[in-house]
Amino acid sequence: MSLKGNLGGILLTNRIKGTRIDKIDKQFRPKSLDEAYKVQFAIHKELEKTKIGLRTGWKIGCTTNVMQNYLGIHTPCAGGIFEGTEYRGDVKVPFSDYVRPGVECEFAVKISEDTEVGFCSYTAETISKHIDSIAAAIEIVDDRWKDYSSIDTPSLIADDFFAAGIVLGDFFLPDLVNPKMLCGNMIINGEIMGEGIGSDIMQDPYNALAWIANWLSNRKQNLKQGEIIMLGSIVQTQWVSKGDKVEVEIEQLGKTSVIFY
Repeated sequence: MSLKGNLGGILLTNRIKGTRIDKIDKQFRPKSLDEAYKVQFAIHKELEKTKIGLRTGWKIGCTTNVMQNYLGIHTPCAGGIFEGTEYRGDVKVPFSDYVRPGVECEFAVKISEDTEVGFCSYTAETISKHIDSIAAAIEIVDDRWKDYSSIDTPSLIADDFFAAGIVLGDFFLPDLVNPKMLCGNMIINGEIMGEGIGSDIMQDPYNALAWIANWLSNRKQNLKQGEIIMLGSIVQTQWVSKGDKVEVEIEQLGKTSVIFY
């Protein structure tokens, strides 16, 4: 798919330059979710040529009631994770790298072996065999829109559904934890801003992983060994200011943090 003179070109230019998107004329907007993901995948190929780099995993948005109600979108949505925006441990990132950054409290899993292309019946139980390890994580999102609430879902998906980066904590073996029973919270500048539990994510966080495995399989793709998958936020997105320190802690998985300097 060529990105010149269409929605993909507009989104790619704004992504690279870090500028805000004023509006997208209806004639340029994706007509379906399938078309939206085709635009997203084409943008991924172009991002490989920039400092954002190779796609190294996937993020899943709108997997909890709190996020579905917040965004008014009642189905999971996928976006890319990229090598150049993946961080480990307690980090500092430039606030100026984003248009309007926000943060979310998430579980991240690392894939141990490829899922099967053409098999679309993964469940929480069967997909768990493809998990190498699990961690507490922060997703950094970026509101690249002048007014995202006025933008249709396919256009948001085409733009990677706010994806901007991830901060990963320590990884643990999956057989040592039951993620649906784990509580987590987000703290900004010492104040608790939200709390949740793993079961908020589609009754079991691994249901979200099964969803994306089946979704990819329907597109003749798959989850690949070593990829990182973000399973959705158990707290509402919090928009941050320059100088803010964000900490996420999940029971048995520990903490991770980011400072926007």
